[in-house]
Amino acid sequence: MTNQANFAFFLDQLYENAVLSFRETEEGRLWQEKRKQMELACDCMLTEEQMDFVTDCFDLLLQADAQEACYIYRKGICDSVAILKWLGVLA
Repeated sequence: MTNQANFAFFLDQLYENAVLSFRETEEGRLWQEKRKQMELACDCMLTEEQMDFVTDCFDLLLQADAQEACYIYRKGICDSVAILKWLGVLA
């Protein structure tokens, strides 16, 4: 693995740990519960074809949000390093 690949892997692991940590919080549990309630409501209100469409839509939205959040997380880390360098904390 190259240094860049190692760094990317490291950042991915940091992000995954942050996501898992959030899911263990009260706020994270509340969002998961709301999502389960929404899925149950959709199961009752939609036909199978409609449910497939809605599931595809939500999957796409979740993937897009995850990619955006990952980018923002990485950008925040890089910005933090740049600030620490500017402050002289890092060489």
